[in-house]
Amino acid sequence: QSMNLVRRSGALITLLSCGCSVGLDLFSQFMPRSISGFPAQATKVAEVLTDPTWPTKLPFKPQDFARQDESADTRFYDSPRFCFHVDDAAVTALTKFYSTAFRAWEQPAILDICASHVSHFPTDIAEYAGRRVALGMNEQELAQNRQVSEYIVKDLNADPTLPFNDNSFDIVTNVVSIDYLTQPLQICSEVARVLKPGGAAMFALSNRCFPTKAINIWLKTNDLEHVFIVGSYFHYAGGFKTPSAVEVSPNQETTPWRDGASQNIAYLAVVQATVDK
Repeated sequence: QSMNLVRRSGALITLLSCGCSVGLDLFSQFMPRSISGFPAQATKVAEVLTDPTWPTKLPFKPQDFARQDESADTRFYDSPRFCFHVDDAAVTALTKFYSTAFRAWEQPAILDICASHVSHFPTDIAEYAGRRVALGMNEQELAQNRQVSEYIVKDLNADPTLPFNDNSFDIVTNVVSIDYLTQPLQICSEVARVLKPGGAAMFALSNRCFPTKAINIWLKTNDLEHVFIVGSYFHYAGGFKTPSAVEVSPNQETTPWRDGASQNIAYLAVVQATVDK
């Protein structure tokens, strides 16, 4: 099975296989998909969700969540991938973000969904956090995750329910995997259910993906629109306060944007939402 991801940079798609890259124009076959409610004036990640105007009706269609490869995800993720799916600089930036964000709670219980062999938590996470759970698709990967205290193998596309009691966690994370979930509103509802009062979801987004497994709407929209899409998941799922977003990429000041797409090879944004309980 292929380990290749692609990075979208305007019309340029870069194929990535744990270190090697080659330019491809894979997305020319896709027509752009406009998102109702997206703030046209937004030019930065933080501006996308500053004052959102959500459409009255859900702005998504069933085909938005279809994929090129609709075969069982258990087949695609059967072989372990012991590599990072974003640049080292992006990993460092996310870990730095977590090191501050997590400390807003005392001994937080943390759930990492769509997890693998690493959750990108701070190296000293065991010193100040409580229960830490990784939920993912590949047991070989999860068994190597030393940043958690337990793991669960589950396909959330087959069954979007989370196997935990209500009010179990302070934090739920998801790292560059929201674009693979075909029932994101149901999953966000479940995230709200398992979060404790005052808890928060933190979903990290990059400009890379496995295109055959990413949902259609993700392939037809740019990085800023991705932020709006994930923010809308929290809004329409219910159970959350107004979401916000922040870019955590390195070299933001010197890296340009083009047509809503970051030109940063280490681009990373985090969409956050506090549960409304």
